[in-house]
Amino acid sequence: MDTRGREPQRLDGAVQGPPAVQLEATSRRNLLLGSLGALSAGALLRPSRSSAAAPDRLRRFEHAHGGRSLLPFPAHLPPPVGGPVARFEITVVDRTIEIAPGVRFRAWTFNGTVPGPVLHVRQGQPVEITFHNRGNMAHSFDLHAARVAAGTAFRDIPPGKSMTLSFTAHDPGVFVYHCVTSPAVMHIAMGMYGAMVVTPAKPMPVADHQFVLVGSEWYLYGTGQEKPADVDFDKALDMRPDIVTFNGVANQYVDHALHVAPGKLARFYVGNAGPNLPIPFHVVGTVFERVYLDSDVTNWISGVQTTSVAPGAGAIFDVRFQQPGANGFVNHAFANAHKGAQGTILVGDATGRMTH
Repeated sequence: MDTRGREPQRLDGAVQGPPAVQLEATSRRNLLLGSLGALSAGALLRPSRSSAAAPDRLRRFEHAHGGRSLLPFPAHLPPPVGGPVARFEITVVDRTIEIAPGVRFRAWTFNGTVPGPVLHVRQGQPVEITFHNRGNMAHSFDLHAARVAAGTAFRDIPPGKSMTLSFTAHDPGVFVYHCVTSPAVMHIAMGMYGAMVVTPAKPMPVADHQFVLVGSEWYLYGTGQEKPADVDFDKALDMRPDIVTFNGVANQYVDHALHVAPGKLARFYVGNAGPNLPIPFHVVGTVFERVYLDSDVTNWISGVQTTSVAPGAGAIFDVRFQQPGANGFVNHAFANAHKGAQGTILVGDATGRMTH
């Protein structure tokens, strides 16, 4: 589709980072290439190793580090894109980022952040996404909200090239997008994911507070402290993450709490980028008023304490807090909460923090 003369919504905020991570070749490379599909040049694989002593692993999950803390990824749902067509630009940027205070990682990103930008559109709205590959290997853009011919629409795009994905947002809900270039487990584990929210044409109950949480896992080769960590492909295949997060950074909402008013409806759009593990999502101190699974916003279940969101899936959680105070949200697989997938919700004028 010819998009000349049009002004897409600029979401990049992308500053070209350091060169894409060049992973060390090993004796296992040929076997992995044969079983997982050919990788582009420069995406070689490392063997697994012990990444750090136990005290170091615990220290890097602390939210306070050296007297400073990271600014949180914005969790509030942005407004939907106006106009008859929702246009976005998504750009691959290779960039070193912090995934916990003092822990750096050589990531492959969409628009320079992990997760990528939240894309918010209306049900029935045509969507046009221009995808630019500014990395140094092939990447792709797979959007679960799109009903398209995947083999063409989600094809690999060489470095320096672009493509346009067009579709109509037929299905409401929260959807994951990610790179699907083989091996997809590695590309997602490198940080190539985000979420799209499609607001239904038939209104849901009005929510006073709306938040987007994208769950994911980090698999580290190295500690990320003295020098940036790379992906540990063996850990990713074995599903043994070092850090588990909401919106890319461990424990970022423990001190940078989400704020809600007593008695008001709070809505959580939870997407699971994975690449591997489910998220049993739980809010501490209350019970969900409604849970909408995937794209079905006409039916819900109520009185729910915890519901799992599968890798690649999404769900919407409605909740009210009747009393002021400090509450929390967690990945209720508590090993993963301990690795960083938890946060604080402050109701009313409450102060404090929640950890599990």
